[in-house]
Amino acid sequence: MAVTTTDTEIKMKIDSVEDARRAYEFYTEREKKLDAELQTFIQQHDRQDDKVLSLQKMMPQLQLAHSDAQQLSGMIAFTSALAENISSKVKQLDVTRSRVLECMQRVEDILDLKFCTDGVQTALQNEDYEQAAAHIHRFLSLDKTVLKKSAADSNEGSSLDEAFEKLHEAETQLKAIVMRKFDEAVRDEDVASVERFFKIFPLLNQHNEGLKKFSTYLCSQ
Repeated sequence: MAVTTTDTEIKMKIDSVEDARRAYEFYTEREKKLDAELQTFIQQHDRQDDKVLSLQKMMPQLQLAHSDAQQLSGMIAFTSALAENISSKVKQLDVTRSRVLECMQRVEDILDLKFCTDGVQTALQNEDYEQAAAHIHRFLSLDKTVLKKSAADSNEGSSLDEAFEKLHEAETQLKAIVMRKFDEAVRDEDVASVERFFKIFPLLNQHNEGLKKFSTYLCSQ
């Protein structure tokens, strides 16, 4: 009996015990294969069921995670908007702070100008040339354009012009005094006075003039 024949053909051709034995073995083997395939299918089905069950159990957690993600996204958006708002306010505060500092600096410069105007006259009268030079040096370091603008804003233009005029006159007067005093000290060989008046030249923005005179003095020694 050939094993490739159909079930009907096998039944019809069983004519002997040997044919029956072969048919039995054929169907037994076939049944084993079918059982094995069925067991494999059942196992795969069970695994699929387990996966589906696992996914079903995870659904609440996934939904919660999705909800948390949405909430976190909302918080991030809120924080970003808040940060931008704070940054904008900080910039505004910086601008305001800069303007306040600028205004304070202008006021301080105007007060310094008035202090220099009064101080330089007193120092010249007392022959305190170092102090007079310090006042002139402070005056020369001020931004006159800013001062004039500040004075115009505060209606103090005339008094400021008067202060400028007095300080320029004092500057010219002090330069002449320092020149004369230095030359007298050199002529009298008064080393202490030479050094004293040499140190005043830089305060009057006469660095080169002072160096020339001092170099000439040293060469003559």
